[in-house]
Amino acid sequence: MNQDKIWRFFQTEASEVMRNAEGRLKYLARQVRRRTKKGAKVLNVGVGAALFEETAIKLGLDVYSLDPDDETIARLTKRTGMEGRAMTGTLQSIPFDAEAFQAVVVSEVLEHLSDEAIEKALSEIHRVLLRGGFVMGTVPARENLLEQLAVCPHCGEKFHRWGHLQSFDEARLKAMLSGYFEVEAIEEKHLDSWSQLNWKGKALSLVKQSLLAVGVSGSGNSLYFSATKNNQTG
Repeated sequence: MNQDKIWRFFQTEASEVMRNAEGRLKYLARQVRRRTKKGAKVLNVGVGAALFEETAIKLGLDVYSLDPDDETIARLTKRTGMEGRAMTGTLQSIPFDAEAFQAVVVSEVLEHLSDEAIEKALSEIHRVLLRGGFVMGTVPARENLLEQLAVCPHCGEKFHRWGHLQSFDEARLKAMLSGYFEVEAIEEKHLDSWSQLNWKGKALSLVKQSLLAVGVSGSGNSLYFSATKNNQTG
């Protein structure tokens, strides 16, 4: 499975799908702004439709971006004027200096990585965070990977339709992050893009949020996490 091809398709030919992330990304941008001062340097990994960047810039954050696709970075730079602050690269080898950022945001990214790549990614996030900086993001909650399995009709290769390699519950996510960070919060959330929903979608979203409020989990939820740099690790 070629992760780059899957990611490029959804960011170019099917970019409208990325609009479904609006609620989640705006939530994360607001959470980062609440914890930082105006002008704080923040790195967002995985550009998508640039919804995080646009929101964070409006909130007064100094936003930098990282994405594996050259075309996506070129579009982001043209659209937001982020020359020199948007780079092509991977989370396993972040092309920015050590202790450069107050926050790193990784929303729906870690589930795309192998076990080995996750370890490298967490080490790199730790490296580029300032002392006292934090990593924040989301992963799908307890995803059944088999439910999204597809088979190529030409070659027979089996692959997850979104390119996911990992499934996380609260315990696994905490254990993974704890090797590099002091975990502050792991919470299940339903973060729909309200403006993208019709009346039926909004009604269903309210039901899911109400159920989650009383401890009943459902499909389509995310695990939100926040963790501070552990200065004893790295």
